[in-house]
Amino acid sequence: MNKQEFEEKIERTIENAASHMEDRIDKAMTKAEQKIEAAADRFDKSVNRAAGTKTGKRIIFFVNLLIAVALFIGGFILLHYQYTIWAVVFFSVGGLDVLFRIMEAIIFKD
Repeated sequence: MNKQEFEEKIERTIENAASHMEDRIDKAMTKAEQKIEAAADRFDKSVNRAAGTKTGKRIIFFVNLLIAVALFIGGFILLHYQYTIWAVVFFSVGGLDVLFRIMEAIIFKD
């Protein structure tokens, strides 16, 4: 075996090893993707089930109101630092959120 044959054999061995590793990595990635998708589906189903309960709906309602309060607080902070336009945006979005939640509570009465 001369030097060129030896180098070719080494290259083929490296290519075979790389191909083998790529196959294993692809299989592992496919398996991981399937497990992640299954976990995401289970999580989605459990969140939807929890959101369908009366307690879940109340929690979601109060979290949304908390977000609106945070927007109002952010608006006052922005006003303090004289970012008037952004303060108006924060107040508007917070007000619309509160208005929407009140309308939702009146209409659906859940």
